[in-house]
Amino acid sequence: MNRIVLIGFMGSGKSTIARKLSMIYNIPIIEMDYEIEQQEKRKISDIFQVDGEEYFRKLETRFIEELDINGSFILSTGGGVILEEKNRELLKQIGLVIYLKSDISNTLRNVRENPNRPLLMVENIEEKIAKLLDYREPLYSQVADEIVMVTDKTVMAISEEIMQIIKGDNHEIISN
Repeated sequence: MNRIVLIGFMGSGKSTIARKLSMIYNIPIIEMDYEIEQQEKRKISDIFQVDGEEYFRKLETRFIEELDINGSFILSTGGGVILEEKNRELLKQIGLVIYLKSDISNTLRNVRENPNRPLLMVENIEEKIAKLLDYREPLYSQVADEIVMVTDKTVMAISEEIMQIIKGDNHEIISN
């Protein structure tokens, strides 16, 4: 296995862990949200505001369908990519899917002041996170090959845990 797919709720550390694993394994990162922003030539918050969440979810599906899965890479997905059944099926075909699981307090700490989270532009952020996590948790678990709890762990500890999963499951990471 030479591709890692990181899934998880917003603020779970997907981008940060992807960068760390990229340095460790010397393989590139594909930041799904960033790539969609580049294709659309606008921020995700603008996509949500102008065209809505449904349109954005279609962009995610198109991105995964068109992704060149040759070679090694780490795919850092958007937090809601698992909402579409087709995306869950496609992600499993790409590589080893690791769910970075975070609790509400950790998530809240990581996303509270970020204006680029269109789904959290609400009065009661904690309530919204709890509701979204409650709905999404079974979907993350369904698609995940492995689950790594990230709450109260350092980036290095999380990365080492993922490295042990890769090593223990005989997944081979081939650097480019």
